[in-house]
Amino acid sequence: MDSLIFLQEDVSKRIAKAKSNFKKSPRDRLSKDYVETKLQSLEQLWAQFLDNHRELLKTCDQTLLRASSYLDKDVYSETEEVYVECRCLIKAALSKYVDEPEQFSECNSGNSKGNKRGSNAKLPKIIIPIFSGKYSEWSAFRDLYLSLVHNTDMESIQKMQYLKGLLTGEAEQLVRHISLADGNYMRCWNMLETRYNNKRYLCNTILKRLFAQPNASAESANFIRELLDTTSECLGALSSLGVDVTNWDIIIVYITALRLDHESRKQWELQSANSTELPTWKAFEEFLTNRFRALEFVDSGSNFNQSKPHHPTKSFHVADDSNKYIKCKFCKEPHRLAHCRNFVSAEEHIRRKVRVQARRMYQKKQLHL
Repeated sequence: MDSLIFLQEDVSKRIAKAKSNFKKSPRDRLSKDYVETKLQSLEQLWAQFLDNHRELLKTCDQTLLRASSYLDKDVYSETEEVYVECRCLIKAALSKYVDEPEQFSECNSGNSKGNKRGSNAKLPKIIIPIFSGKYSEWSAFRDLYLSLVHNTDMESIQKMQYLKGLLTGEAEQLVRHISLADGNYMRCWNMLETRYNNKRYLCNTILKRLFAQPNASAESANFIRELLDTTSECLGALSSLGVDVTNWDIIIVYITALRLDHESRKQWELQSANSTELPTWKAFEEFLTNRFRALEFVDSGSNFNQSKPHHPTKSFHVADDSNKYIKCKFCKEPHRLAHCRNFVSAEEHIRRKVRVQARRMYQKKQLHL
């Protein structure tokens, strides 16, 4: 019994090491043959572990087995968990090398079904965004995940691995306690849908974003483009939640037009003044598109205008006639002592001496008056 337990512990360590080594494998080494070989080696280790486990249960004394470290540490459960995680990692890496279905190659090969060149074409990889638990991100994440992972023939354990790898923040905490097992995938997915597929809250969030858009302060191509994109995105998100927005045109046009600058609103009213019909969102959308394109053209054209060199204007000071009778007490030039640059740069004892002399002369003049 001790030899079998020792063998089981050794196989368990080898499985754990296989997982650790595969995670450390450099990307340039991950070829299709390499990944398939790693998967085959892992399956052999797990098959050996299962055979040894059955042998222990069949041949060993039950009392001694229950008292052994093998059952006390629950080596089997820990090893199974590591095996499942490692197998999911390898299968996920192997899925990148699976050829695309033939219907895609037919689209790339034209009308000729025998074109071998088109049959080898592959579609670009689509990356599913990480879901952090924000309600505003749930709809986009859910639709993409359902089409690329949930509704495929992939094994449940692989779907579980993908799903947990795409969650972070509050969403990850919600399903953190659920272990990786085939039977737990639907439980995990249902928990996420129950928490985040709240249509009432999602609608309120979208409407808040739609009606909280700012007003334009001036003509701006960027502002009109963002206004158009945000409004279109909100209407599309509401439609995906089952809200009928086909009859909202007059309301959306009115609210969106209020956000525009004065000149853009004027252009819209001039364009629609000849019609007595109610404006449609499609017509307003075309107007906004043409408007921001025109403003972009005007802004880009203004960059080619070379700015004229700046010549500082010369200011001419007309001196008062009385200035010609003023002489500086320091340099004898026709300006006041306080405006003399030579006086300011002179040493302190010289400036003090000049001030004393100027004060005495001023006092003498006052005595003669």
